[in-house]
Amino acid sequence: SNSSNGYRPLNVKDALTYLDQVKVKFSEKPEVYNQFLDIMKEFKSQVIDTPGVIERVSTLFKGHPSLISGFNTFLPPGYRIECLTDAHARDIIKVTTPSGVSSTIYGEPLNLQSDSTINRYYPNVQGSQAPNSSYQNNNYHENRTRRAPVEFNHAINYVNKIKTRFSNSPDTYKQFLEILQTYQKEQKSIQDVYAQVQILFDGASDLLAEFKQFLPDTSQPAQQPQHDYYPLTQQKGTKMKKRSIAGLPKQKRNKTQHIMDGRMDHHMLTSDIRFNHRSPIMLPVAMDDKPIISVVESEFFERVKKHIGNKQTYHSFLRVLDLFSQQVLDTNALIERCESFLSGQKELFDQLKRLVGYDGKDHVIENVPIAPKINYDDNGVNCGPSYRSVPKSGQAQNCSGRDALCWEVLNDEYVSHPTWASEDSGFIASKKNIYEEALHRVEEERYDYDMNIEANLNTISLLEPIAKKIATMLEDEKKNFKLSPGLGGPSKTIYQRIIKKIYGKEQGAEIVEMLHNSPVQTVPVVLKRLKQKDEEWRKSQREWNKVWREIEIKNYYKALDYQGIIFKASDRKMMSVKHLVNQIEALRLDQMNDEHYLGNIEPQLEYEFKSKRVFKDVTRVLYSYFDRQTLYGHEDCEIMKAFIEMFLPIFFDVPDVLPEVEEESLADVSLEDEDEEIEEDETMEEDDDDDTQNSYDSTDTSPTPTLLKPAEMKQQKIIVEDDDEEEEIPKEQKIYNFFGDSTFYCFFRLFQMCYERLYKMKQIDRDYRYNGEKAKLMTKAALELNITSATFNSIKMDFKSGYYKTLLNLIDKFFDDEFDQHVFEECTRYLFGNQAYILFTIDKLMLAIMRQLHHIVTDPKAQELLSFFKKNHEHEKIKPELTQAYRLEVTEALGEDDALYNLAFDTLNRTLSIQLLEKDDVTFEQTDMESYTEYVSSYTSWNIDTPGVNLHTGERLKALRALFSSEDQEIDAFLIPSEDAHQSEYGADCDLRRAWISGFNGSAGLAIVSHNEAALFTDGRYFLQASDQLDENWTLMKQGLPGVPSWQEYLVNRLPAGSRIGLDATLITASDAHDLQTRLDTVQSRLVPVKRNLVDIAWGNERPPPPHDKVFIHPIEYAGESHIDKLNTLRQHLEKENRYGIIVSALDEVAWLFNLRGSDVDCNPVFYAYALITQVESKLYINSEKLTTEVQQHLEGILIRPYEDIFNDLKELKSTLSSANQKLLIDGNTSLAIEEAVGSEFVYEERSFINDAKAIKNERELKGMRDCHIRDGAALVQYFAWLEKVLLSGKQIDEVEAADHLEKLRASQADYVGLSFPTISSTGPNGAIIHYEPERGNCKVIDPDQIYLCDSGAQYKDGTTDVTRTLHFGTPTQYEKACFTAVLQGHIALDMAIFPTGTTGYLLDPFARMPLWRQGLDYRHGTGHGVGSFLNVHEGPHGIGVRAPYNNTPLAAGMTVTDEPGYYEDGKFGIRIENVLIVRNADTPNNFGDRNYLGFEHVTMAPIGLNLIDEGLLSSAEKEWINKYHAECYEKLSPLIASDPDAVAWLKKETRPL
Repeated sequence: SNSSNGYRPLNVKDALTYLDQVKVKFSEKPEVYNQFLDIMKEFKSQVIDTPGVIERVSTLFKGHPSLISGFNTFLPPGYRIECLTDAHARDIIKVTTPSGVSSTIYGEPLNLQSDSTINRYYPNVQGSQAPNSSYQNNNYHENRTRRAPVEFNHAINYVNKIKTRFSNSPDTYKQFLEILQTYQKEQKSIQDVYAQVQILFDGASDLLAEFKQFLPDTSQPAQQPQHDYYPLTQQKGTKMKKRSIAGLPKQKRNKTQHIMDGRMDHHMLTSDIRFNHRSPIMLPVAMDDKPIISVVESEFFERVKKHIGNKQTYHSFLRVLDLFSQQVLDTNALIERCESFLSGQKELFDQLKRLVGYDGKDHVIENVPIAPKINYDDNGVNCGPSYRSVPKSGQAQNCSGRDALCWEVLNDEYVSHPTWASEDSGFIASKKNIYEEALHRVEEERYDYDMNIEANLNTISLLEPIAKKIATMLEDEKKNFKLSPGLGGPSKTIYQRIIKKIYGKEQGAEIVEMLHNSPVQTVPVVLKRLKQKDEEWRKSQREWNKVWREIEIKNYYKALDYQGIIFKASDRKMMSVKHLVNQIEALRLDQMNDEHYLGNIEPQLEYEFKSKRVFKDVTRVLYSYFDRQTLYGHEDCEIMKAFIEMFLPIFFDVPDVLPEVEEESLADVSLEDEDEEIEEDETMEEDDDDDTQNSYDSTDTSPTPTLLKPAEMKQQKIIVEDDDEEEEIPKEQKIYNFFGDSTFYCFFRLFQMCYERLYKMKQIDRDYRYNGEKAKLMTKAALELNITSATFNSIKMDFKSGYYKTLLNLIDKFFDDEFDQHVFEECTRYLFGNQAYILFTIDKLMLAIMRQLHHIVTDPKAQELLSFFKKNHEHEKIKPELTQAYRLEVTEALGEDDALYNLAFDTLNRTLSIQLLEKDDVTFEQTDMESYTEYVSSYTSWNIDTPGVNLHTGERLKALRALFSSEDQEIDAFLIPSEDAHQSEYGADCDLRRAWISGFNGSAGLAIVSHNEAALFTDGRYFLQASDQLDENWTLMKQGLPGVPSWQEYLVNRLPAGSRIGLDATLITASDAHDLQTRLDTVQSRLVPVKRNLVDIAWGNERPPPPHDKVFIHPIEYAGESHIDKLNTLRQHLEKENRYGIIVSALDEVAWLFNLRGSDVDCNPVFYAYALITQVESKLYINSEKLTTEVQQHLEGILIRPYEDIFNDLKELKSTLSSANQKLLIDGNTSLAIEEAVGSEFVYEERSFINDAKAIKNERELKGMRDCHIRDGAALVQYFAWLEKVLLSGKQIDEVEAADHLEKLRASQADYVGLSFPTISSTGPNGAIIHYEPERGNCKVIDPDQIYLCDSGAQYKDGTTDVTRTLHFGTPTQYEKACFTAVLQGHIALDMAIFPTGTTGYLLDPFARMPLWRQGLDYRHGTGHGVGSFLNVHEGPHGIGVRAPYNNTPLAAGMTVTDEPGYYEDGKFGIRIENVLIVRNADTPNNFGDRNYLGFEHVTMAPIGLNLIDEGLLSSAEKEWINKYHAECYEKLSPLIASDPDAVAWLKKETRPL
């Protein structure tokens, strides 16, 4: 037994204790400890066996009996070491093995070889740890009479000596090898061999004498056992099998053979010994399990190795040979595989063929039946372009190598099926999340340590023999001793790399050179340093292992939740109305394009609602959100609840949807007291999503579930009733059709989304209860399925009713703000593992549902649709005729603008089918087989038109041109401007007509489509972008370039005379229309306003709906003036000008006038509305659903009218204006449609009084501009510091990811509302696109070695920002610095400008361009634009630039304007520096002409990239300006970023004085 022989199983604690003893004992000799670890490593990997390890440990620990005895800890049963003292006080080592007992005295070698191996030869190879040739006592005298065996190195040196001696006569060396081969092949006797060698070595007596040492020993007994050598052929009776190539033979080892640690070269002098009675030439035999090969074979492998020249490729070549030796490959397959390795060397390739006996015959083709092939095209469902689902018949194939784990985790459901189709639309390459990055980083660091330690050991092994050799050299030898590159090892780079790593690159190179040239002095010093470094690295590695384990624990579970990382961002988009509508429209389009299209009989979407009880859960969550939200009032919520309780039970055929009232309070999820005691072993480390993944000192320890005792667990086992089984299946099938618009469609989709997610969680909970093993794999909470409560992240959770009920309670508490988003995610992930991510956006989903509900209960049209459904539902039996009549009613109510959806619920199968209907589509009814038959009949008949087929008109331009003759008046061309009905620079999605028809999404441009041509006109800011986005159907007209006509000139000169040019009168200003008509009169052409925009018609149902977000108040503490005061000032102007009133159509003017803001247009806080202000009353034309109760109170005394009524009211106002002989004021941005509605004779155009007043900010607005720019600058500094750190660390980040991070930093600032325009994050050549906007998934990775341009801004409650900075995170070229410095000089010149009152921006523009002009450079955009106060980032009427309108408005004190010169080289880089300036009164020594003088005050606070500045080009005044500006930045920004050390360091670096 184990106890009887002193053996017990190895305990980790015992092993570590023993290792510590060894380390302490040899603290002054670390090399002994390292040798012991090497011995144990070889023992573990079975390089040496148990007797071998006993011998080596006993020798190593000589003189330390306690350590030798202690080694019993590691020995297996049957082995034991005892240290005794005999009668003569001598120390005895007694070793017990299964083969007997051996003893030896200290100082004498210990040999434990069995009898079968006593005659084996042990080579004395340098560096080997093999024992000396000592034998057991009973054979010692016999062996002493024999000739000492020849050393292996001796044989190698002898062959090399022959090769060197006859280097001028290589034939002699080859003949010597052939003589040896002839002997091996049984063709000559040993006497003939000696005679031939004697003739060959004529005159070389020393070589001949040395050769005699290798001849067979005649004193050796004839019965010497054959296992003393490793022949390549083995005798078995009379049949022999030949093997000729290294690595091919599979030798049978003697059971008692022990592998020693002799490290032998694989070059052997003889091989292939044929018969047992022949005496071999005595050459050394390697003690490892390597085969013996001939010299020819050895030379072959040497030549192959040299030919391949790559270690990995050479090993691959050997692996192919190994497969051949194992009979995995036949000869033909071997030659075919090896051709790629040796195809360049015909001689080597032919030699390989000879060695393996290749005869060149054809492959043997076996008649094996082909396995049946599965046609995945026919049987597999498409899962993206490149994958198919495997049919059930193709799954579960027999595989003997699979274990339970393989069956669980390996994929049997999908097969790769490449079609070479583009996957851009539906497939995004997998990318490691931040938690996976942390795990990968740990592995990289661990690998780096292992690689360096291994390389260091390799270098030590090279230097140790050299050091020993040096120690035995004479002084004369030392003086001439040098080392060749490689130090005699296989690699010439490993030792150099490790030395350079330790000593540094430059000093390391010197050390390497000294190693080669002065090894006597260098080798000992370097060797000592390498050994010291080995110990340091190993110690450091052990310390880091603890840190790595912590990081792995912290990030492992989050890394597995790979979907949760990106789900929140993508899900928000999936909930949007635009996405939901686009999805079903895309599905319908796919149906129409399908060759098996059935006239839209099939619904586009179908969903199951299996569990009726989940309806209650959805309602519970929704009501819980109702009670806690603040967006809608209590009355609205009650109306929405009434709709849910009335409509959903009827439509979904459920008894009711009211939430179940719980008997117990919802206190089973509560915040745990901080002082509650939790045992240490029941804690678990958790971290925040925002934690730095490599923050190794993070020690967040969140408590894990407190497990109950087994008895308690058994008594309190979770028993949850399976309520799904109680649901009755209806006996009769009914189909409830509901015809609705996009609002109802979106509501049903969002409701289904919530239902599906809760139902999935409920099913997982069910699996937990019925399939415990699956639960353990999916979640941490289910490690013990009997637990009834747990505490996680200080949240106590009660599991008595199951995990699903716990989840619902968690949602309630989350809505109550009892914990934040992160804690909610961690708790749900704790309950449901990596399936919980679908609930991370439950609050956003509830908000989206609520918005659609509110629209349903407040929209009169929606109420009308509900009444139609109620009337149709009252029929006992729904017939197709009734359904068709119901559909016609809804179609008429919706009109042509709204899409029609059929939502049909099947009560038997409990499925909801959703169908997007066009005018001629047949309504889908699941029971109406007659309709299906009628459709098939019409489809198969050539004489009958099939509804829906060939309805789609094709490309967008083709669809638009088809409408040229569809109006009452035919047209020859159509104008498509960028602006909306209010002449806004940026519009809502529904107004992006020019972008939809052309594909160009820049903010400025105009399209003209005629019968034969489509032309797009834009300015220099968008030349590159437009060239990239326009396809071959479009001609780009680069306005401003020589020879390029304006769009007006194009209409006059390019189109035929007498052309009719259609336009939407709401999208062109009255002044532009009159000017254009004057020009067209010269060629008898005319403008033709259309009744409905033709692009809208062609766009169809794809066109997004108009926005209807709520309007909110802009408080007076930010506005600085009440809206009543503004209206009174405006009326005073009307009285002064003796005008009846004014029409306000510009959105920013309406918002400014009434101190209101909205969100109808992205990045611009405006809303769609008109205003009509007279001397006696004010009318605001806006849809009432946009107005909250608070806003309505704010607008008390102002008449609210529907948005569309502006045109009818103006028409009715004509008579009043006529009788009063009065006119209405309009400005240059008023549309032609407004003028036509009131009549051109009743309007008077002047500069916009409101626009001029808005442009001059009051002191409160100016203070807000200063304050918001400081906060904005703090975010920018944090962003640039972060970006530089990330890029210099080697991590890749693209333009959109960087912009997202900047937006996140801005959002953390006080009073942040949103972006003021999409961030222009551009690297390298993208910076040359002036208004570039990176596209997610299709943008560049930021290159630190290229210029990076970032133009960005934000909307704050107290102001609007717009700032551009150009940086370089590497080393810029001199040309780039020269360009940047010229731009900076222009920027400074404008900033420092002093000018008299009345000066326009047109006159100031050369200040910014002059430094560039000196270099022959320029830019194609304005130098500055006005900036609103929490309004549009581009604001008029003033600006700085070469455009003529900029000469119409003088700059005045209180105005804000940007200073943004730039320079751009197409395909290379872009440079722009932009600050926001305030126009202020200047303090001048004189005041010539009493004009007063103005200057600028910069409010933007962000450092300017210093490494791009060429100081030599700057004047002293310019340097002074830069230093003062940077000092001001540091003073104002540093307090706001004090908590961010990286940002503080970056700011300090970037604001250092020049």
